[in-house]
Amino acid sequence: MTLFLLPDAPLKSIQLPLPSAIPVIQCDQLCFSYGEIPILTDVSFTVQRLDAIALVGPNGGGKSTLLKLILGLLTPQSGTIRVLGTSPHLARPKIGYMPQYLQYDPSFPVSVMDVVLMGRAGSMGLWRYGAEDRRIVHKIMAELAVDDLADRSFNSLSGGQRQRILIARALVCEPEILLLDEPTANVDPAAHLQFYEILKELANRVTVLTVSHDLGFVSQVVGRVFCVNRQVRIHPTSELTGEVIQEMYGGAVRMVLHDQCCSERGHSHAGLL
Repeated sequence: MTLFLLPDAPLKSIQLPLPSAIPVIQCDQLCFSYGEIPILTDVSFTVQRLDAIALVGPNGGGKSTLLKLILGLLTPQSGTIRVLGTSPHLARPKIGYMPQYLQYDPSFPVSVMDVVLMGRAGSMGLWRYGAEDRRIVHKIMAELAVDDLADRSFNSLSGGQRQRILIARALVCEPEILLLDEPTANVDPAAHLQFYEILKELANRVTVLTVSHDLGFVSQVVGRVFCVNRQVRIHPTSELTGEVIQEMYGGAVRMVLHDQCCSERGHSHAGLL
């Protein structure tokens, strides 16, 4: 497991707007298993309006499972989870979700506009898009500077472009909560930086939970880190240290600081654990 950190950048918490009285997400002693295999045990936490949270932890620790429980795609064996004051299933139309991978047939001729419009399907009973749906889609795509890609084939896009399109798809339902599952997987460093600029802006208007290993980047945006490894432990970003991060991942991890040293001898990274 490799974690990417920025050079000499302290992991600071940020000031967020005052939350409303009703929690956006509330879990109480939640437990979930796949068969006999426990994935999440006795998970309790509260997320308030406009919280920005990173979910970190080892592969298989339960991060994606927790997102699916929030979405109502899975049901806990015990404990409770409330989203926007109701069940996750009923709250789903107000949740934008960006999966790590979009499963589709690359030979199928789907356009970028078609992909983004899919995000409006949850707001209606029929797969029929009206003028208001298209107006919202064009507005969001313009905000993300991808409106010029509308007629392109989704399969022809670069990794960074696909990332923005999937964010647009998650936003067109006009969500109150945005869930991002490894949003910077399979994109180049330039796309990483562009994404976190987008995330900074989004965190001002919507509650954001993002699964990410890039603690150096997300620490500039999020106020808290949820370490998910069967249980959930919560840390303000200001408390993160190398020791805490190693505990999160259940052992030694390799942390790469983004202060590359380039010379005649080649390229190297400092600060490996």
